[in-house]
Amino acid sequence: YQHLTAAELAEVQAMDTNYVATSTLVTTLADYALTTSLGTMAAEDASDYVATSALTTTLADYSLTTDIAANYVATSTYDADIGSLSDTLEAILGVSSPTMQHFGFDYDTGMLMGYNIVGGVDVTVPAAIDGVDVVSVANNFVHDANITSVDMVAAPITSVGHSAFSGCNYLTSVTLPSTLITIGRYAFSSAGLLSITVPSSVTTMDTDVFSGCDNLAAAAINANITTLPSHTFRGCDALTDVTISSTITTIDQYAFDGCTTLTDTSFAAIITNITTINRNAFYACDALTTVDVSGATTIGTNIFANCDALATVTVNDVITQNMFASCPVTKVTIGTGASIYDDASVGTNGTGFKAAYTTGGAGVYNYTGGNWVKE
Repeated sequence: YQHLTAAELAEVQAMDTNYVATSTLVTTLADYALTTSLGTMAAEDASDYVATSALTTTLADYSLTTDIAANYVATSTYDADIGSLSDTLEAILGVSSPTMQHFGFDYDTGMLMGYNIVGGVDVTVPAAIDGVDVVSVANNFVHDANITSVDMVAAPITSVGHSAFSGCNYLTSVTLPSTLITIGRYAFSSAGLLSITVPSSVTTMDTDVFSGCDNLAAAAINANITTLPSHTFRGCDALTDVTISSTITTIDQYAFDGCTTLTDTSFAAIITNITTINRNAFYACDALTTVDVSGATTIGTNIFANCDALATVTVNDVITQNMFASCPVTKVTIGTGASIYDDASVGTNGTGFKAAYTTGGAGVYNYTGGNWVKE
């Protein structure tokens, strides 16, 4: 205190009973009273003292901090723990907790009952939920929902119910699992699919599975079935590229009805092993120009009726009622002993064909100058 005046020194000494040096606080916690003023004490000395009220606050803070340290966890640790818990749930249950919230699920049957669009428009079906395998998709599962893709590859699904994805106009992509056995009626009808592959594991396909899929351009039906069901691709007017399993020998009624862009190449691939074609199977397939159905032994009515570009046809021994009705056929290759329903069944140029065949028999006939002439 050498720099203080005598008066200032006396005043500081008088305040000794009211202040405590901070350096002393580590060992002394006596209750000191704070006076209302430090008087003229030098500023540097003020930094060495602390009011007991401040000490009380500091000690309270210290006590709180100690309690928090002992009883609480930092948010960073919480986030890490929650992340770890989520990973653990996914590992144990086969699905993350957020995913579980988006699916309606029947734990007794393993059937997905519904889906909440809040889970996103791109749907990935989990292999299991709460340890229960996902084995089927319910009827009307997401009928008319605005989802854009569905991936079922990871799930051991064996059946997809009728109308499960029907009317999903924005659904452009579906990946089916190799475990799939049954596909129900209208399962994907009027969906926005661009392409589809049905796996060889499928042994049962109901009718109308892809009917009305206006954007469907390519389809591979690898199913282990013998009949392509009725109305399978009815109204799929963008369908150009189609392959079907070699096990399929029957094309049922209206299977390709209204497939206006179906190409000759695809038709040739489809028809390779076909022995039975039921009525209206290729009705109004306007892009077809050439067809050969000489390998078929059973042929229904109206099979190619209203195929607006169909000009060249090859048949074995029958032209059924309205088989080529309203088609601009100009060339017919026909076998021995054929049954011809009537001239109109040969197409818009059919007049006189039956008479020409009766006279000429099997062979190749061309429509020239208003008459049918055998080569």
